[in-house]
Amino acid sequence: MTPEQARSFYREQGGFAADNADWLYGLTGYDGVEGATDESLDVTPPPDSAYPTLTDVLGRPGRSYAQWARDHASDFTRTADRTAGPGHD
Repeated sequence: MTPEQARSFYREQGGFAADNADWLYGLTGYDGVEGATDESLDVTPPPDSAYPTLTDVLGRPGRSYAQWARDHASDFTRTADRTAGPGHD
């Protein structure tokens, strides 16, 4: 997608996206400093392979949300130890 195609896409959305198409695409700064220029925009981002994966970072595959929820279910279960306190039965 070219920069103009991206801006056109935002403009076609209407509302906030249309009003801020250049900012959303990153062509204008948002620092509020008059005359300040941001770093140039790299229109060809590096490939995904240039970034470490979750497995690279953790040294193991990530868990699904369902597995995380099973592993942490007790964190969201009310127990007497957590709710007991002054004025609680």
